[in-house]
Amino acid sequence: MALIITVCGLILLVLFISYFKVHTFLSFIVVSLGVGLALEMPPQAILKAIQQGMGSTLGSIVSIIALG
Repeated sequence: MALIITVCGLILLVLFISYFKVHTFLSFIVVSLGVGLALEMPPQAILKAIQQGMGSTLGSIVSIIALG
């Protein structure tokens, strides 16, 4: 069931970005929250997972930009 929810989340993400023209960052946040709630994760765990994911991604991007 988790795989089906994840695939539906990815399809919804693509639709939000390409068809409905919703901003990418907002689409990621909305779909992440929706998938987390559909998987019955506690709200605190969802927010922590989003924060850790964005933190690690932004950390690697900052080092690439800083080093040129």
